[in-house]
Amino acid sequence: MPGRPQFKPNEISDIADNIILFQKTNGGWAKNYDVYAILTDAQKDSVKASAGVLNTTFDNGSTFNDGAMVGIMVLLKDIHDGKPQYAFIDDKLRKSLEKAYLEGLDCILKMQINDTGKPTA
Repeated sequence: MPGRPQFKPNEISDIADNIILFQKTNGGWAKNYDVYAILTDAQKDSVKASAGVLNTTFDNGSTFNDGAMVGIMVLLKDIHDGKPQYAFIDDKLRKSLEKAYLEGLDCILKMQINDTGKPTA
């Protein structure tokens, strides 16, 4: 928020503490949080109390324009295709990620704009 106290970009430890503070219990982050914000103790308590709210996202509502979802799909495809750099992923997680990849692909195809019955965008 404008006019609020903020850490300077070189105050890396404080910024890293904020990043960890804002992380949700599912491992993700909500959108539109300010990692540079200097929070009061009450604000920190409020953030901690909301850690279980699973409002995390990878994208910010800009559809595919910013490349976030495309990047995720490329990562999931690489895992699905068995690229060697992802050999450390155990079978249970790999199956879950493959399912996410296939569901993401299905979602993308369903989101295509149809013009007289032909996918166009």
